[in-house]
Amino acid sequence: MDQEIKQQIHAVFSQEIEPVKTAFLYKIGLFLVACVMLLLPAIYLLIVAALGYGVFYHATRNITVFENPYFRVALLIYIAPLLAGAVLFVYMAKPLLPKWGKRLMPLYTDY
Repeated sequence: MDQEIKQQIHAVFSQEIEPVKTAFLYKIGLFLVACVMLLLPAIYLLIVAALGYGVFYHATRNITVFENPYFRVALLIYIAPLLAGAVLFVYMAKPLLPKWGKRLMPLYTDY
């Protein structure tokens, strides 16, 4: 019985399979997706840089908020975006830095 099943399986997998023809528009779509995938790291770097510049711009240019007579509200309006932007910048820039932690020991197996 096992020999018969093996022969049937071998007969099925020994047949030639004709390659599927792909359309030209499909190939163009694959090329465009590949180009976008290559651009994604650059886009991410630009987003991180824009965030850093935005935090810097807010810190240096929006000091005029303290001309408001309500000092506590003005301080909150000035400090809250700085803290949120700084935290967001750190967590977005963290994946760009190399990891300097302990390295895992290699796994040795005996056969």
